[in-house]
Amino acid sequence: MSKTGIPCSFILNRPLSPTIIVKTKTTRYLEVHPWSIVEKGFHPSRSRASESIFSLANEFMGVRGFFEEGYSGESMIGCYFNAVFDEHPIIYACKLKGFPDRTHFMVSAVNWLHTRLTLDGETLDLHVSKVSEFVRTLDLRTGVLTRSFVWETGKGRQVKVCFTRFLSMVEPGLGAQRIELEALNFTGKISVSLALDFSPVQHSEGRCLWSGRCRENTADGCAIVGETSQSGHKILSMMKVGSSAEPATSRALDAGADDRIAGIMQQYNLRKGVGLRIDRLVAHRVERRRGITPEKFLKAERKSATRLLATTFDRERERHAGYWAEYWKDFDIRIEGDPAYEQGTRYCLFQLRSTYHGVDSGLNIGAKGLTGEQYGGLAFWDTETYCLPFYLFTDPSAARNLLLFRYHTLEQAKERAIQVGLVGARYPMTTIDGTEACVVWNHGDLEIHVPAAVAYGVWHYVRVTGDEEFLFRFGVEMLVEISRFYASHGNWSPKTGEFGLWAVMGADEFHMMIHNNA
Repeated sequence: MSKTGIPCSFILNRPLSPTIIVKTKTTRYLEVHPWSIVEKGFHPSRSRASESIFSLANEFMGVRGFFEEGYSGESMIGCYFNAVFDEHPIIYACKLKGFPDRTHFMVSAVNWLHTRLTLDGETLDLHVSKVSEFVRTLDLRTGVLTRSFVWETGKGRQVKVCFTRFLSMVEPGLGAQRIELEALNFTGKISVSLALDFSPVQHSEGRCLWSGRCRENTADGCAIVGETSQSGHKILSMMKVGSSAEPATSRALDAGADDRIAGIMQQYNLRKGVGLRIDRLVAHRVERRRGITPEKFLKAERKSATRLLATTFDRERERHAGYWAEYWKDFDIRIEGDPAYEQGTRYCLFQLRSTYHGVDSGLNIGAKGLTGEQYGGLAFWDTETYCLPFYLFTDPSAARNLLLFRYHTLEQAKERAIQVGLVGARYPMTTIDGTEACVVWNHGDLEIHVPAAVAYGVWHYVRVTGDEEFLFRFGVEMLVEISRFYASHGNWSPKTGEFGLWAVMGADEFHMMIHNNA
């Protein structure tokens, strides 16, 4: 409400000019539901936003809510693996001491949901295909995403299509997809292609950053190893496919000369009113060390990936849903009388738990989680300041692992201090592997509150948990090195004789070259 009594969403005051009232209109296109995020009827103008909202993660990996069957409209295919990144050098017009030589960023990896459905010579594409009864639902209680609609071809044949997916919270390397098809007014054949595809474009770079190194077919699926162009990170993806009816034909997918794609093409006989179910399980393994060749990596991980696939879609969905049932039993928050805020709060709790729950102390939390390319999947000082308190009060072991990430990267922080002419531990502004990735010098060099955030995290964790073993084994060393950094960064004022931290950037990032930004 403005001072004039006029309702408005934003008021901009300018000196020596009348108050300017800017009115904005908000359109709700998602249903208010206590336990689900629901989109009824597809909204193409919001496709990229929906892909982010309907994203899934399990800390080890994440996947945007893109359409697995392919979509020629506005879309950003994104399948991400925590701490899997590519890199490139930073080019400066004028390079000064302390400027990092290279940056790194989370890289969009294998599209393990790649699906193509062809009927009557038409390939399903919601940008051009005729569809009705579209419903997309993210069930927060079970962590399962479903999408259903009726597809009508140019010849009038109608198929009910339903996609279901989840990322296992019990087996971090396991992803699952179910495709359900039902012919509503015909009997005929439909072609289904399922692939593991390393060819999606990294939008921030405008090109794909993967090459395919090893491909092989198995009795009920296939496997492929992809390798990043610069960092040498490798991912093995292996899929197993099963269905409720035997395919009429089944063969390896012909990807031509593109070694980044492996898959199978099957043809099924659809009968009117009889449902067909196709299940795909995909196991993923990650290797970040440069010294391991793709061939050795595949040989070393083939058995573990095969063991991960020795299960069924229904069994893993039951285990996955059971994990979420236990979580909500302890951490659900009810807000009576305001269903929208209750839904929003549960969604935030769902995303926080999905993004991180302490599976691996070598992982951190990217600024956008595992939902997209923005901020490059890099961890900022926000982890200790804003994220850590949530885990500290809901899962102290996860909070401990977050802080252990900083301990494991202490040597990189000490090296960074040397690079800028100081001592102690200068934790990076942005990072995935502990080295500085910030390409803007004034942020990377002047935002010295990052080590203070780490120290705050150690203090807060020990104060709440009483974990003195962590303090003396890990925390003290970090605190001492951080103190050395600040002592070497500051200096004594020739005017007042006081000690100060000169020419830094405030935590709000609006004030540069200020003194003592507390």
